Amino acid sequence: MKVNRKDIENRKMTREFFDYVLSFYGKGGLYDFGAKLDDVITATQIYLNKIVTNKNKFYTWGYGDSLDRERVRDILLDEDIFGYEWKTNAKLHLDLTN
Repeated sequence: MKVNRKDIENRKMTREFFDYVLSFYGKGGLYDFGAKLDDVITATQIYLNKIVTNKNKFYTWGYGDSLDRERVRDILLDEDIFGYEWKTNAKLHLDLTN
């Protein structure tokens, strides 16, 4: 059984996860490399399908934790899939006023 895109788009938890990923890698995010929502959704689908089909249990869903975010990031950065580039010269967007 594969996870389909429509299923993950309709779940509140995954919609919050998309926002979480975008807050790091989307426009204006902490490590902005311009990730787009549509690509984050597709990368999440790829990740969830790896979890479902992987027999050695290397992939697990941590309910949208930082490891999930980083694994989706790695899919976004995979040049054979999306090809986003990590901008080593990009500023880290931190708000230190709090």
